[in-house]
Amino acid sequence: MNYPLYFAGESDRWQHGGAAFIGLDRNENCNTYSTKYLVTEEQFKDVVEQENDGLDLAVNFDAIIKDGSKTLRDSWYGTILYLGEEDGYPIFTFTSGRDLDVSVNAPSDAYLSMIIQGLETTVDLADSDILDYLRTKPGIDGRYSQKELEELL
Repeated sequence: MNYPLYFAGESDRWQHGGAAFIGLDRNENCNTYSTKYLVTEEQFKDVVEQENDGLDLAVNFDAIIKDGSKTLRDSWYGTILYLGEEDGYPIFTFTSGRDLDVSVNAPSDAYLSMIIQGLETTVDLADSDILDYLRTKPGIDGRYSQKELEELL
């Protein structure tokens, strides 16, 4: 995705470290790795609702495609972004509507280890590529040393 990855907030689930978010503005100089899943609109809506305390959210996919994004709720993952189309299918993700104007926070070691494992197995990145990718991300940059990142590999 050509949207910036950053870490912010304080997640109780992840030892009070920052959680991963995607910035709201497309930037051709940014590359954030992700995995696409072919799901129904109902399945996508269900996942968004799970990440928003189980609240019933009105999701108008046509309006999101037209506008590029829509904030359904002021919450960590209450904004849906339209990322384009592939093979005739629209691509959506969800993130915070607060963008990069929030205080970043380093993710916990456990959370970052999970992300590293995904980059190793799903994206098939080499360790050096993972280090290069992560070390510049807001929330990691200046909060994890090269050595600390290497120890998580």
